Amino acid sequence: MKDTEIMPDKHEKKQAKETDSMIPPSPDERVKLVAQVAAFAVEHHLNPPLSLEELEELSLEIISTFKLSPQYRKWLMVIINNEVWRDTVAAIPRERRMLMLPQCLRDPAACPSPVDKLGLICQGCGSCVISGLEKEAEDLGIMTLVAEGSSLVANLLDSGQLDAVIGVSCLEALEKAFPYMVAHAVPGIAIPLTQAGCVSTSVDVEMIRQALYMTAPGAPSSINLDALRNQVKTWFLPEALEELLGTPAGSAEIVAREWLAGNGKRWRPFMAAAVYSVLTGEAIPSKALRQAALAVECFHKASLIHDDIEDDDDFRYGKAALHKSYNLPVALNAGDSLLGEGYRLLAMCDVSDAVRSAMFTVATSGHRNLCRGQGDELEWRRNPTALRVSQVIDIFRGKTSAAFDVAIVLGALCTGADAELCRHLKSFSDSLGIAYQIKDDLDDFQNETGTSDAFALRLSVILAAACENTDGEQLIRKLNGCKSREEVNAVLAAEADVDKAITKARQLFEHYRNQTARALRPVTHSGLKRLLFRIAGRILQNVPKDSSSLN
Repeated sequence: MKDTEIMPDKHEKKQAKETDSMIPPSPDERVKLVAQVAAFAVEHHLNPPLSLEELEELSLEIISTFKLSPQYRKWLMVIINNEVWRDTVAAIPRERRMLMLPQCLRDPAACPSPVDKLGLICQGCGSCVISGLEKEAEDLGIMTLVAEGSSLVANLLDSGQLDAVIGVSCLEALEKAFPYMVAHAVPGIAIPLTQAGCVSTSVDVEMIRQALYMTAPGAPSSINLDALRNQVKTWFLPEALEELLGTPAGSAEIVAREWLAGNGKRWRPFMAAAVYSVLTGEAIPSKALRQAALAVECFHKASLIHDDIEDDDDFRYGKAALHKSYNLPVALNAGDSLLGEGYRLLAMCDVSDAVRSAMFTVATSGHRNLCRGQGDELEWRRNPTALRVSQVIDIFRGKTSAAFDVAIVLGALCTGADAELCRHLKSFSDSLGIAYQIKDDLDDFQNETGTSDAFALRLSVILAAACENTDGEQLIRKLNGCKSREEVNAVLAAEADVDKAITKARQLFEHYRNQTARALRPVTHSGLKRLLFRIAGRILQNVPKDSSSLN
């Protein structure tokens, strides 16, 4: 036996036996149930992507409808997910699909194939089904990877080189992969192993072959998110800004333009552009969309100037904040100038009067909600008291959700989206903004360097949760007198159940992350649903560590 091979122990064998009982035992029964699930999906007008919560609910409904064994629940979740993605995958060109096979299908005693960092390099000895499936897939032009999961697939998906995955694995491994697949809205067909275990497993080869050969006309348009993000960044080069805004007139516009063209990840204009592109199928967004996206960034960059002043922050993007590099009056004026530029851009958009009116309504509503949320926080900081978690969430809805709402809905309005779709997008944005802000609080609390929200007495859902579990007013008074982060940590340890507060924050994060998926249930445009799942997945990934700032 080679050093890299691991034989299953008794526990693994028992676990494999339990997993096998979760799968219909005969091919005829599996074929029958797949057909029933397919009919169910059509009857209920299911369209991808579906959240884990939806898949769970639907599997239980199918079990009840067809009087099936509850043991089949996880297997049915896989099959439901397959059915909603089937047409999408079938329409994707085969050269943009990947077949992933597990190494455990091979016979370790007979297999001469080496394994490198990317997986098994099949020598085609014919001792297992891998070589035959690999050859059949590659003859069709489908890429093949024999590995137990790989970051290579994620990189290929993110780079736009790959559009769909046909994956073979045990139910346990598929269950672990589901959160990633759902979060990134990966079109895929999953074929569970019929016999689990670590070595010499088995699979329904006919199910794999059906997935390989399926085809359908009308390949769906695929958006390369990384390429689009790079394109959006070019809109903020000085020459591109001058094309849409004209030459700066006076010192106020020069300062504002420099700030607008400076650092930033451009998440908000990217979201507007992505929504527009998926709804129109246009790889290069129109001038009207560019103007709307630029307006979104003007609003955002203005809010950052004002936030830094209100929070008395010295730095932004690792450099001196604008009011520190110039002075307070110049910074305030530059922020006001950007707000004016944003509304001027919306007025210039080449859209119908009705659409322009709707765009102004969305922008002004978002502006007011942001100011109200910020105003509530400023009032609290002027006179800190023990706020409830629900009050903090309402402030987040105004401060953070409004910016997501403006970006996403303006992108949709540029395509002529109706009021119903815009309502669904607003619900999505509300939950996304709250989930992001809770994520930011969790990141901040576990950050060992810099000034924490608790030390600076800034609003935090963790601080609010801690106040609810103790004498909140006393906790706030003691924190208000702290002179260092060490003193803050000592007060929190003495006065509050920090672990309980963090657990509450994590639970709230999961609730609002799930709520972003629920908000998309009524959306019938599968491409748009997929896009928003992917955007939410990128923004809300890695909690509470490895966060990516949206500023």
